Amino acid sequence: MKKIHLLFVMICLSQQVASWAQAVNAVTVQPNKLYYFNKGNCNIIEFQQISNLLMGFHYVTYTDRRGDVMVCYEGEKTRLTQGETNIIMTNNHLVYQLASVLRVFDRGESTILSSFVSGFAVGDSIVMFQDKIGGNLKYYYRGNIVEFSQVVGDYMFDPGAIGDNLFAFRETGGNYKAFYQNQYYNLTATNQDITFSAGMNMIAFNDYANYSFAVFDHGEVLDLENQYAKQYKAGHDFVYYQDNSGVNKVYYNNEIQELGYELQEIAVYDSLIFFKEADYAKVWYQGEVFTIYNDIVKNYQVSGGSIAYMNSSNGVNALIRGVKTEITRQKVQSFTLNGNTVSLVFTPSSFAVWWNGKRFNY
Repeated sequence: MKKIHLLFVMICLSQQVASWAQAVNAVTVQPNKLYYFNKGNCNIIEFQQISNLLMGFHYVTYTDRRGDVMVCYEGEKTRLTQGETNIIMTNNHLVYQLASVLRVFDRGESTILSSFVSGFAVGDSIVMFQDKIGGNLKYYYRGNIVEFSQVVGDYMFDPGAIGDNLFAFRETGGNYKAFYQNQYYNLTATNQDITFSAGMNMIAFNDYANYSFAVFDHGEVLDLENQYAKQYKAGHDFVYYQDNSGVNKVYYNNEIQELGYELQEIAVYDSLIFFKEADYAKVWYQGEVFTIYNDIVKNYQVSGGSIAYMNSSNGVNALIRGVKTEITRQKVQSFTLNGNTVSLVFTPSSFAVWWNGKRFNY
């Protein structure tokens, strides 16, 4: 494997997330109205009670009073199915299973992935699954279904091994590989079970064949440490890990950045890391650490590269992609951060949506 050189290399962020504006939100207010917000426009899409409301960057899904599972995309409602349905909402698409049938709803179209699925795992833009007919592994990516590996018996899916646009898998004989940008890469070979953490463009793992902590980074496998990491998690173009001596670190832009020892409440999300140090709440985002002063961060929510939280006056503050923002000083009953939007419920019948630096009152 290649040893990492601590050089600064600018990496272009994936255009996959940036290509769609993250401007969708949904709010339920009395009497049982469901409002759908998209890019400054807000419309009522249901007038009766709904349940199981879920949101991605581009979709809103819910169950209406008749038991129909509905999805709203670009203002258009579509009935997906009826009855008890296993729904997985990701940032970029919606995967749902009814009985043995697995489907994906992607950019306005529903596609059957398998009529007899035995198992699957889901990333933001990719689905990996096993079909009972033949038993082989397949993936769905960018509108295509591809069979890529023959296996014997039921494949053990690890949700952490599939990320936004890539996944790790094990072949017969102990060979571990990565799928990335329609190509396959060797990761390592061992008979031991490996716990992977896949994000966007990166996969982190302890490499038992080389006694190291390694990262798959844009097609290359790099040794970050010559000892195993105690814990690790990949995000969007970064990897957080705690080394063998207990130091918390971030690998980003081909550099290793130390966050420190004895951090509390560490939580790794798609594009940021939240943690506390000496009673201060801090956020790592794209190589910078932001300290949240003069506020006790409570009931925080994270979506994409943003974090929003209740402030001391029970209003809402946020760190929007590295920019500290006061969303509202007005007391809220609840709020929901989704992508670049924040919905604010003030009373059972009044609400607002913050988006793109503006507040829309309803």
